Amino acid sequence: MRWRLGAALALGLVVAAPAHAAPAKPTAPAKPTAPAKPTAPAKPTASGFPAHDPVREVTLFGKVRPGDAPAVATATTRGTWSADGGRLLPVFAAPPAEQLWFPKGPPAHLGDGLVRARVELGAGADLSILLRQRYQGDPPSVLSGYGLSLEGDVVRFHRWDRGMVLPMGPEAKLPVKAGKSPRGSVEIVVVMVGPQLLANVYDGDTLEHLVSASVHDTTYAFGCVGVRVGPAHDPKAAITLLSAMDAAKHAATTHRRTKGPLYGVTPPSDRTPFGNTRYAWIPAAATKRLPKELRGAVIPRTGVGADERAVMFLDTVGYERLRRSAVDVLAVDSNVPWSAFDAPFRRRATEAPARRGRGFVLDDSYKDPALVEQLLRAYHERYPAITRLVEVGRTHQGRTIWGLVISDAAADADEPAVLFNGAHHGSELLSIEYVLDAIDTLLGEYHRDPQVTAWVDGLEIWCVPLVNVDGNHMFVHESRFAIRKNAFDGDLDGVADPFEGVDLNRNYPFGWGEEGSSEQPMHKWYRGPAPGSEPETRAMMALADAERFAAVLSFHTYGTDVYSSYVVPTKRDTKPDVAKSIGQHIAAAAPEQPNARSYAVRKGPYPVAGSDQDWYLHEHGTTAFVVEGSHHNPEPEVRNAAVAATRPLWRALLERVHRGPWIGGHVRDAAGKPVEASVMVAEIQTFEGERWTTRPRDGRFDRAVAKPGKYTLVVQAKGRPAFERAVTVGTRRVDVDIVLPAG
Repeated sequence: MRWRLGAALALGLVVAAPAHAAPAKPTAPAKPTAPAKPTAPAKPTASGFPAHDPVREVTLFGKVRPGDAPAVATATTRGTWSADGGRLLPVFAAPPAEQLWFPKGPPAHLGDGLVRARVELGAGADLSILLRQRYQGDPPSVLSGYGLSLEGDVVRFHRWDRGMVLPMGPEAKLPVKAGKSPRGSVEIVVVMVGPQLLANVYDGDTLEHLVSASVHDTTYAFGCVGVRVGPAHDPKAAITLLSAMDAAKHAATTHRRTKGPLYGVTPPSDRTPFGNTRYAWIPAAATKRLPKELRGAVIPRTGVGADERAVMFLDTVGYERLRRSAVDVLAVDSNVPWSAFDAPFRRRATEAPARRGRGFVLDDSYKDPALVEQLLRAYHERYPAITRLVEVGRTHQGRTIWGLVISDAAADADEPAVLFNGAHHGSELLSIEYVLDAIDTLLGEYHRDPQVTAWVDGLEIWCVPLVNVDGNHMFVHESRFAIRKNAFDGDLDGVADPFEGVDLNRNYPFGWGEEGSSEQPMHKWYRGPAPGSEPETRAMMALADAERFAAVLSFHTYGTDVYSSYVVPTKRDTKPDVAKSIGQHIAAAAPEQPNARSYAVRKGPYPVAGSDQDWYLHEHGTTAFVVEGSHHNPEPEVRNAAVAATRPLWRALLERVHRGPWIGGHVRDAAGKPVEASVMVAEIQTFEGERWTTRPRDGRFDRAVAKPGKYTLVVQAKGRPAFERAVTVGTRRVDVDIVLPAG
């Protein structure tokens, strides 16, 4: 998002005639003439322009009149600024980035009052006048507060919440200036009274009123005044005036009421949601009494019942009309959880899993941690001979990460292992459905579909539908702002809010800290305080260390993409790129998706550093992919179609691992005991220090190859000489048992 802020104008001065001019000489009386016709008074060039108040208004930077000495307040800044000649300018680095300027001292910190800014527009401004800000960091970084911004010709209020930016109120466009000359400057005046913020923008030359913007918001009552410029700002577009007036300092003295009818009465809070939208809860039975114009604001599928509440999505005018209607408002907020929108989920949350055929009903609603656990337990109870329910790990908030192992020898099977996981990002509910569909298909079709039976008998298939358990719970039950991250309590206040947390798919050690992640705790891609710092990440890494998976699919939403390793821009893929080749094979197995796109191996729209699939390949030689599904939490019909259309993709991967072409086997010593040894394929070059070792419990290894051919396994165990084994691979999997010679 970019902001362009326009600039302020110089105030015109009225010059009076001299007060002590010499008296004029007497003249002869003039002949009578007809009285002159009265002339119409001159039309003012500006109406209602708020004149600068030199008594109450303090100049923080610049000057009001051309002859004044410019004020330059001491400031806290991010980035480099020049203040020469009363012109405040950002000095951009290359490439330019966001820069902040916060003056110190009164009235740079204020609640109610007035803030004025004059800016020369130059070739284009990307600028916000910051209001009631509570920034974090030194230099300042994470913003919380308001700002009046201008992007091109669009004026709008914004609100920052711990670095997250949200537009407030409708936008207003500056009118085009008459004639061909560009507008040179604008003056912006913002008045703040309690929750009311009103901004007027005037032409810098004529003082003509151009546009107004207003919002009502009670979140931030006090904070800093400042300036923000973005990377699109013309470095020649200068701020020439920034002033503020603290209304509290100049208010009349108030007296506390000590008697009378209001004595001891605390006025009710008027705390309201931020921005120009809000959610209001009303009794579901009262929806019929709503004014006709408001009935369309009720969110569909809210359900009915004696205690059921309906949710309405309203703007400020709609909410005011609701308050004046005959319907009681039970609650109002800016924030609702996913469950407020999803009546099927609310119904399903109170019911046990329902059987359907050889499996369970999965398409009745999306899932939260409780429903996922219920289903995994139900599948295990129904198929105890070929499943094992495993606690993979625990989260920050003590919730369990559950996994279900599917195999004809589910207890420590000496078989190639494959992992399907979902919801590294808690809000990506559709990703959970892909993994549950795999469970339902494999168990339901066992001993019915020969291909499925062969996979279950020949592989150890791990299914972890929900990795980010805390993040999913927060999204479903607490806040729609809980999108990607877990429940890491970044500010150590004992409460994890949705703006905190770590993006688990930026927390894996390989590539951690590189481009494609963020060190800022409030950023959506925050990578965490250290590589593998999060309990969810450590749990998945420990599972991989124990199992040495042959292949992994990590399901996400959305994009209809298959990402193969490596996705860190600085890392070199293997040569040949085996993962890409297999990715293309499994993507081609899936039909066109419900969004009319087909899966394909693509580079992501942005770099990713610290992802799980990169770590799996680098650490254990696992052929790992991120699968970005076609949609993000769509309606049931689309969800079901997306799940069915993605099913051939994971089936193709299981078939490739089971049938080949593939190389697998064991490394043992002369006594038949497993040996932990490095097993590399000489014909596959690696460039990032990879050393892929066997599974400790049984000496098993799995190495993917792109196509049939002759390959050489290079085996190296600690304290033993390197050992080579030639292998010819056709269209089938080849398993070899390697007995290391004595050291």
